[in-house]
Amino acid sequence: MIFLLEALIKPLRISIDKGPDKPPRVYSIRPVVMMIAIVSLLLAAAMVGSSLTPQKKQTSLLAQLAHLQHEQKRLSATLSETEALLSLRDGQIEGLNQEMQLQRNEKLSMLQRLEVFDDVLAARKVQGVHFLRPQFNWKERNLISYKLILVKGDNYPRWIIGHLKFSVTDSNGHVLFLNNEKGKDSYKVEITSQEFIEGTLVWTQKWQPKNLTVTLINHEGRQTGSIEIPITGIGALPGNITPEQKP
Repeated sequence: MIFLLEALIKPLRISIDKGPDKPPRVYSIRPVVMMIAIVSLLLAAAMVGSSLTPQKKQTSLLAQLAHLQHEQKRLSATLSETEALLSLRDGQIEGLNQEMQLQRNEKLSMLQRLEVFDDVLAARKVQGVHFLRPQFNWKERNLISYKLILVKGDNYPRWIIGHLKFSVTDSNGHVLFLNNEKGKDSYKVEITSQEFIEGTLVWTQKWQPKNLTVTLINHEGRQTGSIEIPITGIGALPGNITPEQKP
């Protein structure tokens, strides 16, 4: 039934060729509108005819007129009902599509969390300190955001107490340490298993570093682990020179 109603309200396109040098003219009309128009014309013709026919025939014409009026109202009501049903169906389809996309996003997010969990469990079985899934990105023209997971492998020592230092090395081999937005030059850590670490570093130089180094210093001041990661995203300042291009 719904497909028949769709066929009645689906526009028909009629193309009329106006000549070899002129573009054809295209007209669009719905079948149900044509039906209503025909009924209306019949009603008008019946009304005109009733005024011109003898009195003895008016009773029959009035009955036909009433029937045509009823059919016109029925077609109009069917058209309104069909449009409402189609609108409701389209809204339901859109809602289902959005729900399916939300479920896909939730599934992807869950799979990513499971991958992280598996990586952490694997690192916990290996002795030492592990830097998992490090990310360094240009957040703004002079800010670098970072994320990483710091994992302590094995059961000894029970605690890892110390701090992380963030640095870059220029072309002359000089190490430059970066501070966070609060002016602190390190990130304090105190973990027994793993810690999810994130923050923002301030970059004040006029050249753009390609990599950033994270170093773990324990409570005795000894370096116990480090990792160097490329910085992704936009550069610190547009048109800046790199250390290799510095005079």
